[in-house]
Amino acid sequence: MLTALLLAALVAPPTPYDPAVSTDTASAFQDAAAHEMVNAARDRHQRERAGIERYEAVVRERISAGLRTPLRDRTLGISETAARVVWRSGVPVEVELLGSRNAAPAFTREVTPRGSWEVERDTVETAEGPVEVHVDSTWVVDGGEVQSLVFDPRAEDVFTSLFRVGGEERRLVHPLTEGSEAHYRFRSGATTTIRLPDGGEVVVRELHVIPRRDDPFLIRGSLWIDDLTQGVVRATFTTARPLDIQLDLRTDERSRTPRWLSPIEGEVRFVTMEFGLWERQWWMPRLVAIDVVGRAGVLAIPARFERQYLFETVEGAPPESAGPVAAELAEIVLEEERRGGLFGRCRGDDCPEIIVRAPRDPRELVESPELPPRVSASDPPLLDGTRLEAVFERLEATAEVPWRRPALALRTPRDDLGLVRYNRVEGLSLGLAAELYAGPLVVGSELRLGSGDLEPNAELWLRGTGRRAGLRAGAYRRLAEREPRDGGLGLGNSARAFLLGRDEGDYFRTLGGELLWTPPPADPQRFRIRAFAERQEPAELGRRLDVPSLLGREGDDRPNIEAVPATQFGIDVRRWRSWGGADPRLPRIRLEGAAELATGTFSYLRPELLGSVAVPLGGRWDAALAAGGGTSVGDLPPQREWAVGGVRSVRGFRTGEQRGDAHLRGRLEVGRGVPAARLIAFTDTGWAGPRDDLLAGGAAWSAGVGAGLLDGLVRVDLARGIRPDAGWRLHLSLDGMM
Repeated sequence: MLTALLLAALVAPPTPYDPAVSTDTASAFQDAAAHEMVNAARDRHQRERAGIERYEAVVRERISAGLRTPLRDRTLGISETAARVVWRSGVPVEVELLGSRNAAPAFTREVTPRGSWEVERDTVETAEGPVEVHVDSTWVVDGGEVQSLVFDPRAEDVFTSLFRVGGEERRLVHPLTEGSEAHYRFRSGATTTIRLPDGGEVVVRELHVIPRRDDPFLIRGSLWIDDLTQGVVRATFTTARPLDIQLDLRTDERSRTPRWLSPIEGEVRFVTMEFGLWERQWWMPRLVAIDVVGRAGVLAIPARFERQYLFETVEGAPPESAGPVAAELAEIVLEEERRGGLFGRCRGDDCPEIIVRAPRDPRELVESPELPPRVSASDPPLLDGTRLEAVFERLEATAEVPWRRPALALRTPRDDLGLVRYNRVEGLSLGLAAELYAGPLVVGSELRLGSGDLEPNAELWLRGTGRRAGLRAGAYRRLAEREPRDGGLGLGNSARAFLLGRDEGDYFRTLGGELLWTPPPADPQRFRIRAFAERQEPAELGRRLDVPSLLGREGDDRPNIEAVPATQFGIDVRRWRSWGGADPRLPRIRLEGAAELATGTFSYLRPELLGSVAVPLGGRWDAALAAGGGTSVGDLPPQREWAVGGVRSVRGFRTGEQRGDAHLRGRLEVGRGVPAARLIAFTDTGWAGPRDDLLAGGAAWSAGVGAGLLDGLVRVDLARGIRPDAGWRLHLSLDGMM
């Protein structure tokens, strides 16, 4: 499942039209050296590995997938494998499992090996009657997973194998195949001389691959080709652009995608491959890493595949006879069907017979010293931080973003559930969105009208593509929130306001423009910088259309903030950082700092600092603590005052129970269960008021119980306001601490 998720961006359906193919192949080569390298690479016929008769290598593989939400990162699954592979021409391949484990931290704390014991039983007749006895037991693994670990020197190389993933109509276009000039342009780059331990030298030259158009099935980046064999010895690339469901799927295919997740995109952050020269004869793979991110609305699903080859021997002569098998190892022969895994493919009906050996005790696989000491999404063991940074530097220097052909994408509430929201000002608000892709820029717009107030809202914005996708400029007339972190305009609050008649947001209207800088959408979102100039106006409550009102019941009558007209110019900076990875079995720490500086009708500085820590207590127990506060300098308008109360600060009270120009708040939770489902007891406290009179009005205090699903992705809490007495309140929320 993880492999399928990882490769989703590579095997997605093709564009619903035949892309224009350039016939001007003469312009494909920007210099003679590039033409020479491409022609030489096409003429080679695996000469560099034709004589390999045997090799022995340790292969390590790691696959991870996560879920990135606005407040937290979670690990959906991690799979790690280490195996010793002995390959010999014409005889069964021997694979000895050295380590193997699967973990799904968002669901369970259990760590299991990849595979299972299969026990065969028989019935023996005795004087007392039939008795069931164990006859034999063997370790059973997925043959496709084992096949993919085996590197076959006689088959196509690892680089070419990547372009065989997917169906005939769903593949990346190989840049070195015949006719690739219709899809790519080529330019020579740097030349490097590799000095070998024996004093010899190998010349390696860089080839820049430039896609002619912004097709998600074309690549952009650089290949390094050696003068000795004309083979690819290093590659670093990404795709010409992300895969966009709205642009790249047919209408009937889009209708089968979950609308509540729209818009859906898939982006290949990088693919990198490294090879090493063995005995000055054969380029053998050393490292393959693929990093992709799927995006669905505000959710992101990052996934990474890594495989490392550590060759111990490579021989061109007939191998020595195999040694005896250790007595404590069990073995099973897998006769492969005609199938292929990632980089381990069969040639026609020539699928190798594989002998798999594993320890009889599965704990030896899970606790193997060949694997990292712990299962964690942080600090990937194969591609460390230094090499990862070098990958992005190479892409930045060589991967040119093609000029994007004009393309218009229209989205309606039928296509994108994010265009539907409900709140006590707009009522049911429906939007229409359009994006025009033109060259290196994207022009977008959104029109919105609510049934509750019939006030039109509109936005027009411009942003870059590629690594500049995080820069955006826009003009707008829209409904704004007093505290965007509360998510009043998000899916969770819309559902709560419609179903329970309880809207957690405070709103006012704005008209103005902004410059916004965030990381590119595929990268971890760790900062947000916004400069703005806007006119702020009060927003009146609209006509209700929620479930309680439809049933004739009274809903929450909490008034909206009494915003005052103001013209403001300012900058809002937010920065957050997490430590401890996305694994709930390890302590997790998060710090967030924010500051808003504005002038105009009101001049003020509004800083805030928040922190949280979650700690496993052992067994099935966990605890989490959060605390923070904010203050201000100058005069705050009512629409920018601090407030406590509600699901994000003090549960059991209405949002805005206390307001002022400073605030403090804290939260303690203790849970029991597994990450997939926990029962939680909690207590919250918070205060907001004049900054010169800390806690003058007394802090609000509440306690309650709740349940968290999928490591806190969904929360249901029942809280009682204790001081002052506010009765019981039910809270539904997304993205909790546990």
